[in-house]
Amino acid sequence: MLITIKFRFLMIRKLLKKKSFVNSLIYVGTDVLNKAIPFLLLPILTTYLTTSDYGIVTVFTAFTTLLTVFVGLSAQNAIYVNYFKYSKIRMQIYITNILLLIISSTLIVSLLLLLCYEAVSLWLEIPSLWLFLGIMYVFFQTISSILTILWMLEGKAIALGIYQIANTVSIFSLAILFIVGFKLTWVGQLLAMLIVSSIFSMVSVIILKQKNYFKFILSKKSLRDAIDFGVPLIPHKLGEWLKISADKFLLVALVGSSATGLYAVGYQITSIVMIVSVAIQKAWQPYLFKQLTNISSIYDKLRLVKLTYGIFLLIGIFSIFIYFSAPYIIDYFLDEKFHDAERFIGYLVISNFFASVNHAIIGYVYYTKKTVVLMKITLMTALLHIVVSYILILSNGSIGAAQASSISFFITFLMLGYKVNRLYDMPWLLRKA
Repeated sequence: MLITIKFRFLMIRKLLKKKSFVNSLIYVGTDVLNKAIPFLLLPILTTYLTTSDYGIVTVFTAFTTLLTVFVGLSAQNAIYVNYFKYSKIRMQIYITNILLLIISSTLIVSLLLLLCYEAVSLWLEIPSLWLFLGIMYVFFQTISSILTILWMLEGKAIALGIYQIANTVSIFSLAILFIVGFKLTWVGQLLAMLIVSSIFSMVSVIILKQKNYFKFILSKKSLRDAIDFGVPLIPHKLGEWLKISADKFLLVALVGSSATGLYAVGYQITSIVMIVSVAIQKAWQPYLFKQLTNISSIYDKLRLVKLTYGIFLLIGIFSIFIYFSAPYIIDYFLDEKFHDAERFIGYLVISNFFASVNHAIIGYVYYTKKTVVLMKITLMTALLHIVVSYILILSNGSIGAAQASSISFFITFLMLGYKVNRLYDMPWLLRKA
């Protein structure tokens, strides 16, 4: 018994001496804390915002999430794959050209919105000015993501954590001032998001310049590589958006903004599962790419597979915890007008669980750069999600959106798991040969 305890103690000490493990703990801790801040402020927001106000904020968030598919073309995510392959100078040129790509795509998206902003504004029940401000918000967020990705890859866990928490605290402090102090309702929330994101994007550019990550050379090769990585991801990202956010658009159109606000509150509470999984992914994905690059034996592969299954198990246990605790959170901490959000919990926990385990295995596809596979899977399941959502919302009301979400993410998990097994040879059955 004493030998076993001593062995485990020595193993823990060994792990704590590893910078990568300590950084992983910091990533997870700070990211969970960062994403928990909006959740902790729910009692305040649900007191001063009506269900309709909350619905407008939710639809605006869904709209800006859609814009992230096209602003920058997700090219900044290619930094993950190329960071350990490129020299310092080549990475400087690469990042500079990604920045140019983000600026260009933002201008194109703005021009396209000019052609249809009146119809979009009427459909989403959002003033047209906020549609264009939404583009600026996404632009600022995309610029900031370059710095956070680099800090992650450099192992700057503390700097990244401070940056993220400062960003979130600033947004919600300003939002409370605008909503509670100035009575700006939903406008206060959106204005706080826009102001803070603009400030932090400027800070990001300054830090990137100080770290000498810019080399202003137009490189067709860098642009082509970034576009080749990002463009096939557009249908994939669009499909992801359809599965996560399109149901909110359907709810606004078929049921109304008030029902959308209730659904959004239920989704935000159960999304704690996703918050934890994204935090794990931020530590897991750079580690996964580095290990896949240096695999030398079947034992290395087995270790990665076991770690992947371990992530599945952690997410599953946490999902069960959220399922049983969410109703108490709604009843005791949220304003009475939002208590009906409780009926969405079961289906949304299932949805967030499968979305989370998908994130745990998607890195294997990213590493092979076979992003066209993700495009096909996501488009098929997204179209299925839209059809099922429409049918279930019409037949079951707003609860149909939650039911459709759980179905589509489960099917995505089955299809993605099958493709990962085909794309990258790993011992998923835990056999050595």
